[in-house]
Amino acid sequence: MMDENSASSPDREPDSVSYTESMPRTVRVQMPALPTIITYGLIGITVLIYILQLLSVAIWGYAIYQIDWLEYFGARINTAIRAGDYWRFITPVFLHGSLAHIFF
Repeated sequence: MMDENSASSPDREPDSVSYTESMPRTVRVQMPALPTIITYGLIGITVLIYILQLLSVAIWGYAIYQIDWLEYFGARINTAIRAGDYWRFITPVFLHGSLAHIFF
């Protein structure tokens, strides 16, 4: 026998609540009027680094194993991080393997 207040029974509104009080209310939220400068800045830096990656291969060729120079000096390599190259925690975020990789 199920109890009237069991978890499987739907919550019932008290009979004293009117229909208009139980309706969901519309809430208006004002979005900031400032442009998203930081987001556009990060996208610009990412695209710039990708172009520099392409230029480094065009000018100097690949460093090793089909890896461009910026990736070689900026990729997350654990032994280099242990040796003190702490910027390698952040720089991999900006390195990309292809144009599709930037967008997806």
